[in-house]
Amino acid sequence: MIWNLLKKLNVKQLIKLLAFFLRDPWYAIPTVSATIKCMRIANEKFGATHHGNNQANAFRHALWNILIIKQCSQWRKGASKATLWAKKITEWHEKFSPNEPLERDMDLHNNHVGRLLFSEIDTNTDEEIVIFITEKAKNAQRIRNPKDIEKFPETLIYISE
Repeated sequence: MIWNLLKKLNVKQLIKLLAFFLRDPWYAIPTVSATIKCMRIANEKFGATHHGNNQANAFRHALWNILIIKQCSQWRKGASKATLWAKKITEWHEKFSPNEPLERDMDLHNNHVGRLLFSEIDTNTDEEIVIFITEKAKNAQRIRNPKDIEKFPETLIYISE
């Protein structure tokens, strides 16, 4: 899974990723671990459907950010620095991912909501977090254009069923 992601990167993107991890080397292993765990959970719960622009995708983006913060803050104490790291690395991911503008905006928004939700569930087990985010994803709001995003500042969103 991580290998498939790395194969998609060009040399400039690989250098940028390496630079991220060299600036904050303590976050490399927990970020990779959180990414693998998130993809495993999303695959188990939704199969390949989480790769669409649907509620399963909203679930995955929120969960990914939460797991990054949770695992990084365990390596280096402090959720605030881990939250900034999660923002930085997931926004970088969206820059190199080939998405249409509305899809990218949806992903960035759901990443943000995941980071917001972390404070509500920071001491929960992974299983409890999955249940919590599953409920949030069930209540995600469908959007049709970028202006719709502003209507849901703390709610997960999706584009299509």
